Amino acid sequence: MKLKKAYVRDLVNSSIINFIFKFCSFKNDGKILVKSMDGIGDILVRSRLAEKIIEKYGNENVYFLMKDHYKNIGEMLGYNVIGIPRKSEKNLFKRLKMMYQINKKYSPQKFLNIEFGNDSIIANISAKEKVGILDLSENSEKYNKYYTKYINVFKNNKKILDIIKEIGEGILDIELNLKEITPDLRDKFNVTEKNIVIAVGSTARDRVCSPLKMAEYTKILKEKFPDEEVILVGNGELQLKYAEKLIELLPNIKFKNMVNETSLKEVFDLVAGSKIFIGFESGLYNLCFTLRKKGIGLFKDTTVPFAHDVPWLKNIGPDEKEEIIFDENYPDEKINKISVEKFKKVLEELI
Repeated sequence: MKLKKAYVRDLVNSSIINFIFKFCSFKNDGKILVKSMDGIGDILVRSRLAEKIIEKYGNENVYFLMKDHYKNIGEMLGYNVIGIPRKSEKNLFKRLKMMYQINKKYSPQKFLNIEFGNDSIIANISAKEKVGILDLSENSEKYNKYYTKYINVFKNNKKILDIIKEIGEGILDIELNLKEITPDLRDKFNVTEKNIVIAVGSTARDRVCSPLKMAEYTKILKEKFPDEEVILVGNGELQLKYAEKLIELLPNIKFKNMVNETSLKEVFDLVAGSKIFIGFESGLYNLCFTLRKKGIGLFKDTTVPFAHDVPWLKNIGPDEKEEIIFDENYPDEKINKISVEKFKKVLEELI
């Protein structure tokens, strides 16, 4: 079995820390620790489940473990957050200090993993009860032994809310329906209807179409909403180049290029204030889902778990009859085969 260097490092570090903790005395009568350390979209889509955990145990008793760079998302949502710095995940001594402080300060009685997988963090939490999803991936299944109760979820062909529902039922020991765990964050943001917001990036380049295609979609948007400003949002050098190329392709359209110019909170506010959102499979697409914002998601595969089937979002996949556009920077054939006609059709349906 081949293990990536990072997984070997985490396994060794967590094992050493566990050995050291055998000589430490930690209480287990304190807080409920909830692990939610993955991506922006994951955190947002699970927000209603997080609220139900808070409702059960009390806000003062629940603390969320989140990556340091996502800590502000938890704070926006009103969570008590324990930030996990990247260096503390990787460095043995920093990790030892961090885990010791967490166990000593919060005296965790329960550890609830609401993520869609498992990792080494569970190994060093001293809670008596540890509950979460069974992870059978080759680099993570070794950590399942630390659960006192695991939830066996079959993910095949399931939408993400169905998976969250099963995790929630296992963690809360109650029956849930989809309506109960469907997130609604409209009370957290100033939701208005102004401007066209285009998110020019995703977590993976193969999920992003060529700017040549996006230029065609943008022309259609401006035809429908001639008075609305087009705002480009994103973060990173790749997204900035994408935005600049799009602006170059459409010199007659006035853009407001906000790529790399905003904080995460400011980007969220722009999406919350939009008349319509266009983007790929990303955290901002999932934000639209939680805000009931009208939007169009461009997908290479519309059957993926995070492609939400709701009235306010339209998901478009590839059209096999569409001619292939070659773009060496964005070469994925599927995402580049979404036709202009299909885009125009779903836009009409949405508005």
